[in-house]
Amino acid sequence: KGKGRYSNVRIRNRYGDVGSQWKVKGSWDLITLFKGNVIETTWHGPTTVSFNDGGRVRYTMPTVMMSGVMWGERITEIIGEMIFSDHQNHLECRLRFNPHVKTGVESLFKKTVSDHVRGEIVHKNKVLSIAEGSWLDGLYFDGKPYWEMHRDRPAKITKWN
Repeated sequence: KGKGRYSNVRIRNRYGDVGSQWKVKGSWDLITLFKGNVIETTWHGPTTVSFNDGGRVRYTMPTVMMSGVMWGERITEIIGEMIFSDHQNHLECRLRFNPHVKTGVESLFKKTVSDHVRGEIVHKNKVLSIAEGSWLDGLYFDGKPYWEMHRDRPAKITKWN
């Protein structure tokens, strides 16, 4: 049912036809917790990206937290982490959202940027690269820009017959 639904959609970005280079597959259990004035939603289950060269990367989804549901300012944040793993090449990255968050009394005086992300790409317990940036602005590996909001155009979705 879901396969044929998007069979006539092509996604293009600056690298060419995305759909011809990889496929995404996954299933999730959606879990939503209501905590007073806060709603947290988490997707449990892995997603696998399969590439034409036989490579596969699995990843998990972070938690989305919406505060101010009943009173106060409504704020939506991504919290927790995403885990990316390439078992064939023994690579893993734990991408943490708001990695410098303060807790307890310290959180009353020092606020952190909640859209900030940071992770280390690890091969057999050795750090190969550091990913850092913002999911709203840009992503950098070892300080070099990989994706920047104002430089890179979003992918285009086109329909063909």
